[in-house]
Amino acid sequence: MAVLDRRTVNEQWPESATAPTQDGDVGDGSIPDESKVVVRTTRLGRFMLLKEIGAGGMGTVFAAYDEQLDRKVALKILRKPKAGSERQRLQILREARAAARISHPNVVSIYEVNEADGLIHIAMEYVEGETLLKWQAKGSHQWRDILGMYLQVGIALQAAHDADVVHRDFKPDNVLIGDDGRPRVVDFGLARVGSEDLGLASSSSEHAELRAMGRISMAGVIAGTLGYMSPEQYRGGNVDARSDQWSFCASLFEALYGSLPFAGKTMADYAENVYGRPNARPNNSSVPEEVHRALLRGLNAEPDKRFSSMAELLSALSREHSDDIASGVGLRRLLARGFVGVALSLFVLVQFLRWNHPFNHREPIVVSLIMISGALTFGLLRWRTLLNHRVHRNTWALIFVVLVQNFVQRVLAWSADIPRPQVIAFEMIVIAGALTLGSVSIIRRFYFLGLVPLIYAFVANASLLSPRVGNLVYIGSLMMFLYGWSLSAGEANAKREQKERLSARSVKSRRTPSVASDANSRPSDK
Repeated sequence: MAVLDRRTVNEQWPESATAPTQDGDVGDGSIPDESKVVVRTTRLGRFMLLKEIGAGGMGTVFAAYDEQLDRKVALKILRKPKAGSERQRLQILREARAAARISHPNVVSIYEVNEADGLIHIAMEYVEGETLLKWQAKGSHQWRDILGMYLQVGIALQAAHDADVVHRDFKPDNVLIGDDGRPRVVDFGLARVGSEDLGLASSSSEHAELRAMGRISMAGVIAGTLGYMSPEQYRGGNVDARSDQWSFCASLFEALYGSLPFAGKTMADYAENVYGRPNARPNNSSVPEEVHRALLRGLNAEPDKRFSSMAELLSALSREHSDDIASGVGLRRLLARGFVGVALSLFVLVQFLRWNHPFNHREPIVVSLIMISGALTFGLLRWRTLLNHRVHRNTWALIFVVLVQNFVQRVLAWSADIPRPQVIAFEMIVIAGALTLGSVSIIRRFYFLGLVPLIYAFVANASLLSPRVGNLVYIGSLMMFLYGWSLSAGEANAKREQKERLSARSVKSRRTPSVASDANSRPSDK
């Protein structure tokens, strides 16, 4: 085993190093001096203290070197004035127990909880990097980058819920992003394990300190951080995993739009506003409607109206993040219903008005103009959403190009007085090519679809059927294409959900009894 002296270890810690703290704050001078631990030693048990790197409401975090296991750690030490308090002792031991139940790459690892030299400490994974809040503040991230980061964080919360742990104080300050780009959730000081409340009843003086820091912690009353607390937390009632879901959506809302969904200056303001409508998103936002809709559902004031689990919420968000055929469900349905509805309505109207009249060039030209206008209007109204969904954008563009092509053909045929059966045959060949291209490159099924208009092209050219039948072939082929689109989207979504289940199973959180047993073995914990 390699042995490092103090000078060598110090050189391995840059001044910008970041480690997890009780409330996610970093030692940048913003924490009052009275919240820091006064340590008049360079050693604590087997740990060599190197330098202070963070401070929070429950204590101070030091960069330390574990001489026994030869590794860097972040050592959180309960602040000195409260070190003899049984209440504070239980609080930090319970935080360790909560975090130790979770084994996941996106949750900071807890190595041990112990007492030495009269100080309670937690040895944790050392993380160099920055908080998620600071990462967001850089302002150079696209919505997909932000969503991708939060999906990793959400999987960590899901792992906690699978281990029967509810965080209860999730916020971007409680997520550290290492230099490797991997986010890690920290601070389970307000966690709940099963039916056991891991928060701690506070005295009035302790409650006042926490309130001044923007962190409220009264077991059975209020627990959390203003702005990120779910409605049920403001009521002081029991919370479950759906409360973390609310806090997650509030944090993601802030990251995507630049502000929290509900504003307020005092706890009373927040407690009232969370039952109203969330703040409107910016008009220039490029975030897809489906993502926004998922956030609003997760921010519902009634827990029963949110997603049933973090897994369901993450499934909805990951579908949009993937940018494949399964994304943009709302847009796909609207596009399909719009085109089919307009096409069928025009067909019925034209047949009703012109059934007993000879077929002429003006009818299809008028129909083409109406279809093009509808497609163009749809594209202008939904241009941001189309811009964010490659498959939907390509599908809309394919349909729009075919409509324009048909319109040009019909105008030219009218001006050249070409017989209508010949025009229909050429139109069907163009449609056959478009359907084949779409079937192969977009929906990847119904490869035979292009044969339908192609066969009708030869039939129409031979004048074996009425030209009006071509409209039915036209509409039927379009409906089959959209139906194939829906089937492919369903299959893609099912494959993704299966992959997510397998992935969750492979990294499924497990309960690690070593730390919890160590804490439980102490008589004073009982």
